[in-house]
Amino acid sequence: MERKSKYENLEIVRSNSFIKKSNMFTALEQKIILTTVAQQKITDEGFYEYKFTVKELSKLFNMTDKALYASLKNISKSLSTKVMGYINDDVEEFEFAPMFSLIRYKDSELFVSFNQRLNETLLGLKEQFTMVQLETIVKLKTKSAMRLYELLMVGQNKNGKRGLWRMDFKSLDNFKEEMGLVAKDGSLNYPRWIHLKQFVITPAIGEINKLTDIEVSYTPIKKGRSFSNIIFEVKRKKIAITKEESSMEEKVFIRLDRKLEKSSVKSKKRFEEILKDFNKQPNMFIKDPEIKAQSDYYSALILWNKELSK
Repeated sequence: MERKSKYENLEIVRSNSFIKKSNMFTALEQKIILTTVAQQKITDEGFYEYKFTVKELSKLFNMTDKALYASLKNISKSLSTKVMGYINDDVEEFEFAPMFSLIRYKDSELFVSFNQRLNETLLGLKEQFTMVQLETIVKLKTKSAMRLYELLMVGQNKNGKRGLWRMDFKSLDNFKEEMGLVAKDGSLNYPRWIHLKQFVITPAIGEINKLTDIEVSYTPIKKGRSFSNIIFEVKRKKIAITKEESSMEEKVFIRLDRKLEKSSVKSKKRFEEILKDFNKQPNMFIKDPEIKAQSDYYSALILWNKELSK
């Protein structure tokens, strides 16, 4: 029997503001950061020192032990130089701090610890945040695919309903900035649409559709002769379940949906509040054994019905 991975079902909870900063990392650096963040419990008040073996990480990242070890020295050196902070010239205020307080390797084990100063900046659980499955995102091979996946999951928290949502970046320039497609001089890479599509969008979507829990398509928007914007359409893949389970879940969903339609205005407003809370803080509900639905909408229906039954 195959031994269950200790990383299975681990979830990464990070502030949306930190996700927007994560384009400064390579794909492998991102995977090490994400794996470390996933060890953090929502109730923890600060960071701890986390230990990983090369064997564990190479299996999680689908690499050989030798290939991972060959990369670790340079990656650790690079990560130790990363600085996070902010500048606000309006009030003449700024703050910078190293991201890591420790990165150490010894006897085939990697030790990682975040700087305590970045606890709220990194996780920021008092503000809007996004939660993704660790084993899902580390399957992705390229920086662009990982970046796009995280941005689309941020969109799910804002717009997702019944496992379907759209992500409108408002402009191609904004999309490029969000994706980190910025040159050292501050100019945006891929000025021609055909190159952006060929080298970034198509490969990233191909990886996401093949390796993750969502399916993505997109619509390019034209203004005059040029492409000016891009809108992504996203849906969650259906979980593989038995015919009996599918039939039972569908019947429950239909029954609760009809019950909601026939309920009072006050009751409907209460449902909308539950759905809004679920989108903001799903971690509050994931321990509920009945919250195994494919969408936040269905999960909120279950919680709403439970509340009515009390």
